[in-house]
Amino acid sequence: MKLGEFLFRYRSYTPIPLIILVLVFSRPTLGGIIVGYPMVVCGELLRLWSAAHIGGSSRSCRVGAQHLVTTGPYGYIRNPLYLGNVIIACGETIAASSLFPIMLLVVLAFLCIQYALIIPLEEGELSARFPRFVSYRKNVRRIIPRAGPYGGEGEADWRVGLRSERATLILRVVLLAVIVGMGLWGGDLSNLQFATIFG
Repeated sequence: MKLGEFLFRYRSYTPIPLIILVLVFSRPTLGGIIVGYPMVVCGELLRLWSAAHIGGSSRSCRVGAQHLVTTGPYGYIRNPLYLGNVIIACGETIAASSLFPIMLLVVLAFLCIQYALIIPLEEGELSARFPRFVSYRKNVRRIIPRAGPYGGEGEADWRVGLRSERATLILRVVLLAVIVGMGLWGGDLSNLQFATIFG
């Protein structure tokens, strides 16, 4: 099995060591949480919007898709789920004030390497399966949004999106509770004074 295939199959689990590392070095401050958690919310909303369009296939362990999705966030960027993950990971790392900014750079580097190996694998499969993908790839960038939607047929199914994102939403809430709890236990949040994410 190639590295890209391994990372794709286990992409839900590969960040776990990073999460543990972030929490081990976590020194949460109110300032870090105020800066970081709006990012987490934005990233999760992007994931939810994406899941409402792509459906349960976002959880597949096999590379490929039943149909080419070009609506919703996929009309603006080709990889909205991965962009959402990057925003969430950055937000939680800032909220945890974990060796800031070193840990933030480590998290970003890991995700960039992982997605740099996964995305070409996915796109190769989509190119082989869907002739329309070539035009879509020319008109919609991987991460940087285009000005207007690319277009396509399909509507969001928010019920399916919520069902697909349930585990991710639960994890976000648990991590928030852990980070806030660590801040209160460590004393940095107990007086509710605004502290910088640096200390």
